[in-house]
Amino acid sequence: MSKIAFSGKQHKGMIAGAILAPALAVSLWLLFPKAKPTHIPPAQISTSASSLDYTNSVSPTNTDSTSSTHLHTISFFEASSFYPAVEAVSKKPLFTLPKPVFGATTPHHLIPSPAIASLFSELKKQHPQTIILLSPNHFQAGSQIFLTSNESYPTPFGNLTTNEKIYQKILSAKNNNTPLFEENHTALGNDHGIGALAPFITYYLPDTTIVPILIRDGSTEKDMQQLTQILAPFISTNTPLITSVDFSHYLPLAEANKKDTITWDAIFHWNLASLIRLNSNDYLDTPTGMATLLNIMKQKGSTTINQRYHDNAGSILHQPKIPSTSYFILTFTK
Repeated sequence: MSKIAFSGKQHKGMIAGAILAPALAVSLWLLFPKAKPTHIPPAQISTSASSLDYTNSVSPTNTDSTSSTHLHTISFFEASSFYPAVEAVSKKPLFTLPKPVFGATTPHHLIPSPAIASLFSELKKQHPQTIILLSPNHFQAGSQIFLTSNESYPTPFGNLTTNEKIYQKILSAKNNNTPLFEENHTALGNDHGIGALAPFITYYLPDTTIVPILIRDGSTEKDMQQLTQILAPFISTNTPLITSVDFSHYLPLAEANKKDTITWDAIFHWNLASLIRLNSNDYLDTPTGMATLLNIMKQKGSTTINQRYHDNAGSILHQPKIPSTSYFILTFTK
């Protein structure tokens, strides 16, 4: 039987303090993920946005010798949200993780950056070797349901590299001699579902590698079961599964909260079929990614769900009428 614990609060004061000032400069893609984001070339990244000496707090040693040496050409690093979040979390994280996690969810919009920073800061405790990341395919790139790449993500704190051993194993997976994964470097490099998290991972977990996977819209329960079968053998506290997912999109706060209640009910009751049918941005942007996470956590016996964080852009920015996005951080433990 699954167990649930509500151990986090919304912490609006801390979020607002860290984010509200730079929020005026936040680009539209933070609220509207289907819009084409404006990317920052790596050469233009500045690490001087804060008075803190962040360069001394990490060692950019995340260089798996078996990983591709090729870099994605785009960086999603945004100093105006990253540095205030890291500074706030260094004083007090939004939540703590008392036990190692097998899986989690995280936003990829940068408005709740303190929540993202809190998650990866706390993951330091378990020293994961690799994180398998599932994300929506925001621009429906490629031709396969599942896309992946082994090119590295450039950040000011080093390059986020791929676990080449796991990568090659999933890339070789087939169904009736048809590959299940498409290697698509351009799609993975252009999508903020993975790229927006890269600076947080390299900052807090400089020796951790990733295996990034994009999931197209229209994927089915059969697709979810196939992805589960491929990924489940790799998942442990040393290789947790994290789904990069934003919840209700484009709705004012009151409507978003209603949709979040429906989505949370499906998660709480482990109703995978219902979750996959919520194939609309009204609810969440990767139903299959969320259902795959639940399915693998159930197989692993990691059925204690902790809701660490839940909030909405309209609430954080004190604009409840704007089209907004909702955020959850959930963790899964035994």
